[in-house]
Amino acid sequence: MSNLFRPQGVIFRKILVILIFLSLIPVAFSAFLTISTYQGFLVSLGGESVFANPEAAQLKQNILMQIFLILFLLVILIVFASSLVAYGITRPLSSLVKGVKQVSVGNYNIRFRIKSKDELGELAMAFNEMVLRLKEQREREEFVGKMKTEFISIAAHQLRTPLSSVKWILKMTLNGDVGKISTKQHDFLSKGYTANERMIHLVNDLLNVSRVEEGKFGLKVSMYDLDKVIRGVVDSFEQQLSVRNVKLEYVPSPTPLFFKFDRERIDMVLSNLMDNAIRYTPVGGKVTVSVEEREGFLGVTIKDTGAGVPEDQKDRVFSKFFRGNNVVRMQTEGTGLGLYLCKNIVEKHGGRIWFESTEGKGSSFYFTLPKNK
Repeated sequence: MSNLFRPQGVIFRKILVILIFLSLIPVAFSAFLTISTYQGFLVSLGGESVFANPEAAQLKQNILMQIFLILFLLVILIVFASSLVAYGITRPLSSLVKGVKQVSVGNYNIRFRIKSKDELGELAMAFNEMVLRLKEQREREEFVGKMKTEFISIAAHQLRTPLSSVKWILKMTLNGDVGKISTKQHDFLSKGYTANERMIHLVNDLLNVSRVEEGKFGLKVSMYDLDKVIRGVVDSFEQQLSVRNVKLEYVPSPTPLFFKFDRERIDMVLSNLMDNAIRYTPVGGKVTVSVEEREGFLGVTIKDTGAGVPEDQKDRVFSKFFRGNNVVRMQTEGTGLGLYLCKNIVEKHGGRIWFESTEGKGSSFYFTLPKNK
């Protein structure tokens, strides 16, 4: 149900009322001075004998008390009236501020009920129109996003089967299962096999992204040794490390790290982070992987001496399809989906992922997983 705010009243009229009430103060003092002058005039006519007797003195005292009492009551009335008027002005403004804050956090059901045609009324009307446009725009974006996700999911599923068939045909041909091939043919087919593997990797990433957006990216947790999983991932990158001449240092935990997690998903996180670290580290660089057990959680660090992330792009690192300008110039391959998936997987486990980076010096990616023994 929409939240209703009711800004009302004419600002000019309220300010005018305040000025009128405030003007009563000098009027009251003017009256007091007039009475005092009148008393002085009487004294000048009759001398001190006018108020010499007790009755006259008492009369003078009563007049003064009445004047002070009237002034006191006027001050109270002015303060009270000014407070009411000020509250009437600031209340709708406070409501507008609250409404803007609600919109800033994504609540587009805020509406103001307008009863006046003053400046506040115009502001509230403009606010309602703005919120309506924002809501319509968000609904369009959600619709387009949903259609895009469905298209990606369908396209990826349609591509997956033929790509898998091509993979196995090329694999059998390269292994000589369908006949002997020459060295030149083997080289050509190897390039085709590598390109096909990249396409399969892209399709799998697109499928995983569509599952995340559809809320179908579930976990299958079981008890595993995280140290053993990390060692397996590290070993799988031996050839890539050798080809790129990048050194790898692994700092394992001194004790086994058994706890519950989705091995396939965490393997994906480690593989994506390792692949990025190696791919963007120049020849002769170094990648360091470490794991440690802390109170309540396990922490993994993957540090490299690679390209780093530009300062003005750090807030987009975990966004879909993001690739830094510096790595694009390096003409390295990548889909820009890996870190987006890493973030979703880690957070799905109840953990956290973040990074530190200096362009040209390297990056350190960290993620934690809660211990559920």
